[in-house]
Amino acid sequence: MKSPFKTLLETALIASLVLSAVFLVQYFFRSKQLRSATVTFQAEAARAQQIQAVGMTLAQQAHGFREKDKSIDPVLQSLGLLPAPTNAPAN
Repeated sequence: MKSPFKTLLETALIASLVLSAVFLVQYFFRSKQLRSATVTFQAEAARAQQIQAVGMTLAQQAHGFREKDKSIDPVLQSLGLLPAPTNAPAN
C-alpha cells in the first residue's frame, strides 16, 4: 500500500515535468518569433536609413543648384531647407 505522501510527491513531480515541457515549448516558439521580428526590424531600419540618405543627397543637390539658379528658393523655403527672408525694419 502506497503512502499518501508518496503519491502526493509523485503527482507534484509529474505536474512539474508537464509544466516544464509546456514552458520549454512556449520558450522555443516565442524565441523563434522574436528572432523573426528582429530580422524584420533590421530590414526596416536599413530601408529607413537608405531613404534618409537619398533625402540628404537630394537636399545637398538642391542647395548646389541654388548657387546656379535662385528661382528654387521658394521650393527650398517650403521644405524648410532654407530660411524665409526677413523684412528689415525701415529706420
